[in-house]
Amino acid sequence: MITEHPADFDQIIRASDPDVILEVLMAELASRCRPANEAASLSVQYRVDFGAFQRDCLLRIKSETVDITMCSIDESSLTVLVSVQELCAGLFAAPERSPSMLGVLAGDASLYEDFHACFPEPRDLTELAMFYGSDKWGMHRYTPHYEFHLGGHRDRAVRLLEIGVGGHRDPYSGGASLRMWEEYFPRGLIYGVDIFDKRPLNRGRVRTFQGHQADHGFLDTLLSETGELDIVIDDGSHINSHVIASFCSIFPHLRDGGLYVVEDVQTSYWPGYGGSSVELNDPSASMGFFKAMVDGLNYEEYIGIDYRPTYTDLKIVNISFYHNLIFVRKGDNREGTFPANRPRIPTVDIPVPQGGNS
Repeated sequence: MITEHPADFDQIIRASDPDVILEVLMAELASRCRPANEAASLSVQYRVDFGAFQRDCLLRIKSETVDITMCSIDESSLTVLVSVQELCAGLFAAPERSPSMLGVLAGDASLYEDFHACFPEPRDLTELAMFYGSDKWGMHRYTPHYEFHLGGHRDRAVRLLEIGVGGHRDPYSGGASLRMWEEYFPRGLIYGVDIFDKRPLNRGRVRTFQGHQADHGFLDTLLSETGELDIVIDDGSHINSHVIASFCSIFPHLRDGGLYVVEDVQTSYWPGYGGSSVELNDPSASMGFFKAMVDGLNYEEYIGIDYRPTYTDLKIVNISFYHNLIFVRKGDNREGTFPANRPRIPTVDIPVPQGGNS
């Protein structure tokens, strides 16, 4: 269902089982419903028009819970009449619209406001991190930086991969950040990688894979399933050699304009993780590895050497460093340099003034 082009919905609908489509749409709708603690029970029947036929389902909205029944039931207090195309487009092509405004409402008008209140305005990333329990805010102060770099992607049909799901060996534990990203990117496909099996956390637009972040064979298989990615976040082992191996495997599969993020690079200074607090430019540590790429932003300005640009010289257009956090933006780094006839030395000698009043 995730597409940048609303016209694609007709083709998807024609090629898919209507019951499967309805189940996907209702699960997405339910995931965006956030009833308040004091909310009274509300039953909303969706009658979805597929053209030649209709499908029905019921949303039972209770305090902090939403249940879905995939059948026609006449006990609802509200009914929503909507075409499948409008529902698809409203959820995945125009996520800024409240789901409670999709279609025609029928029933007790006094309940319209209660229904609309179940779909409040989108929360910012810090709010989402606190709500889902992600350590991207609290233990760390990452969410404002993520908001700055990713805010422009929020309404896009992104494919996001996060390395490190959390929860250690418990298959039902972890996934706080995956749920945070699922809500933050309402059109996004969210993938998680962990060395432990986290399949019980799969839901809706969230899917997990089990494997090692430094295993190139596993990553190749993973990327063949996800396709090109828009955002990659390494919150995995934080072992320096693993961080570098993941970047080398995955960065070529990032779309131009995409972002590769590395968290918790304090381990660059910790010998137990393969770092050093003495050799600060060691390229085998994460910080040294990425700092070495900074000059590559300006490789076209090198003079007096026979230099062949690397892949990252050509494809990295920005690197931003924050406390324990790095953002790398991919793009086309071939802007060109000054014409050859422009001198590479100052044309006027401007001496530094000596003395004078202080």
